[in-house]
Amino acid sequence: FNYIPGVASYKDYNVLTQASREKLLGNQAGRMSLDGTRMVKNDEPGLLDRAIEYLLDASTLVGAQTSRLGMTYDNIIAQQEGTIASESTIRDANMAKEMTEYTKYNVLTQSAQSMLAQANQNSSSVLSLLQ
Repeated sequence: FNYIPGVASYKDYNVLTQASREKLLGNQAGRMSLDGTRMVKNDEPGLLDRAIEYLLDASTLVGAQTSRLGMTYDNIIAQQEGTIASESTIRDANMAKEMTEYTKYNVLTQSAQSMLAQANQNSSSVLSLLQ
């Protein structure tokens, strides 16, 4: 059993390989079939203890990976929430800029209309004086 937590620990997953089973339990050829249906008396001392150790080590590996996946999931969710918040901030800033531009052009349009109205009034006043 080799399990070293860290970035490259996926390289150490030999706990479930045939070679590691044979190393831990010994070569069981002829004593147990692959599907576990045929078993005969085994005289090798400590085999059951090693088998239990192997299963506990495999269970530990699965538990560690489950924990890592859970933490990775939580980190991804936190990053997703941060990204959504950042996008919202950017959209809000863009909306504020657009509203400022709209207000600016609205004021300019109203000023131009007011100047045109005054210019029209002045010309009609001059015409009425001339008549």
